[in-house]
Amino acid sequence: MDSITHFAIGLTACFLGAIPLGTINLGVIATTVKKGYMQGLMFSLGASFIEIFQAGIALLFGHLIQQFLHRHPIVPVLIASLFLGLGFYFMLRKTNPTLTTNTATGGVLSNFLKGMGVAVVNPQAIPFWLFVLAFLAPYQVLQLTSAMAFYFLTGVFTGKMLALYGFTKLSNYLQYHLTKSCATIDKIAGTVFITLGVIQLFKAF
Repeated sequence: MDSITHFAIGLTACFLGAIPLGTINLGVIATTVKKGYMQGLMFSLGASFIEIFQAGIALLFGHLIQQFLHRHPIVPVLIASLFLGLGFYFMLRKTNPTLTTNTATGGVLSNFLKGMGVAVVNPQAIPFWLFVLAFLAPYQVLQLTSAMAFYFLTGVFTGKMLALYGFTKLSNYLQYHLTKSCATIDKIAGTVFITLGVIQLFKAF
């Protein structure tokens, strides 16, 4: 049961984190539209592979996060405020996303490596996972053993692939309705973050 829990947490967190349109999922859309489904899938695979290492780096600091939260009880309130802030940001932001023209050149291996490269330079990944672990720490649902870390990181990879796979399947629609789709996705992400923020506030008090 613990293995399923850790897998589910990793999958859910990574899936939700991959929903807002950014450099990675826009790259997946551009690659799929211009080079085909398989190339988009390889781009997604490369990005998902890197996500394992980024989440793993954050996981290494998990015990430090727990100690920090124990010494600073105000942190859960700050986390709730950040969730609420992110929620309202996504609900209210106005974007004009564009697909780059040079993302999808090259073959299967080339697009796999491009997916890895885009994920490596993504500045949000490790802070995102540190934030997720800080959010989960008070609930004591994660066990920082090698076995449980394996299931958690497997869930991270699966969640990332599922989210990006969705973008490959919807790429043709998103290409022609990108601004409208971005607004819809932002509303969904905003609702999720606001809900998490409210839950965290109730937990803190």
